[in-house]
Amino acid sequence: MREGPGTNYAVVATYPENTSLHILRKTEQGDWLQVHAEDGNTGWMSTALLQVNINQNDIPISQAPPTPLSQNKPGDKMISPKDGMTMVYVPAGNFIMGSRPGEGEIDELPRHSVFLSAFWIDQTEVTVEQYRICVEAGVCTPPHNGECSYFQPNQSDYPVNCLRWSDADAYCRWAGRRLPTEAEWEKATRGTDERIFSWGTEFNGSLLNYCDINCPTSWKDSAYNDGFGNLAPVGRFPGGASPYGVLDLLGNEWEWVTDWYDGNYYTYAPQSNPPGPNHGEKKVVRGGSWNTGRNDVRAANRFSDYPDSRGAYYGFRCALSP
Repeated sequence: MREGPGTNYAVVATYPENTSLHILRKTEQGDWLQVHAEDGNTGWMSTALLQVNINQNDIPISQAPPTPLSQNKPGDKMISPKDGMTMVYVPAGNFIMGSRPGEGEIDELPRHSVFLSAFWIDQTEVTVEQYRICVEAGVCTPPHNGECSYFQPNQSDYPVNCLRWSDADAYCRWAGRRLPTEAEWEKATRGTDERIFSWGTEFNGSLLNYCDINCPTSWKDSAYNDGFGNLAPVGRFPGGASPYGVLDLLGNEWEWVTDWYDGNYYTYAPQSNPPGPNHGEKKVVRGGSWNTGRNDVRAANRFSDYPDSRGAYYGFRCALSP
């Protein structure tokens, strides 16, 4: 498996015979397929190396295959052809994951260095309008807005919510992408300079949508008014952008990632491209929501829930390996 469609791209993984791979799309010539493996890797493989048991005419053509990594710079953007999502480039390299003792929760320990291959990540959370296209295509399940008082069916630029983990996963696959890993999500949020929030090391409640004075809870923070009582449209807090220009990573809604949750995972996780535990009961969600206090909207904060949960606070964004 290579980072891009061609032998000039680096090898990211190898797999034995009879490995099942999900086909996402193909090059126009049909000689390379983008595939997603069960271990979370996504990359490109030559059709000469694969036995494909479906009609190639059923595989969508990649409209804009990523350029070689040497041509991409941190924060570069491209448009996903399937849903029009703007994606932001995060380069390969190391970053510090987790928190120092006393800075966060016990499941954020130990603080450790992680190497990640380059990836693209959605600039915003997937919106109501984008998700609607997938529903109308017959692929995605409609949000269960009857159970969710904060679903905004008439607000196309609001983040879609009330989704199970499988709903988010299905959308990303339909869009030719995948859910980010927990490590990718954290690097996209905090960069490589160990910042605590996406914008820096000091909290600023005007840079995100969280549980401020408008929040109907006992833990609301009356020191700030972010202008929203619940969900906000995507992209309304540009000052809270991450070092790469990714928006809304903190607050607004918790975001499903691909990993199973294990509170001790950092004690045994691989140092390179950690895929998350092999199994578990709950999936990781990251970033906090409009109903979350300031301690939980840190870049390193971890939370989890059962994958069948459809909370009013749960949305997602997708990622893509070059």
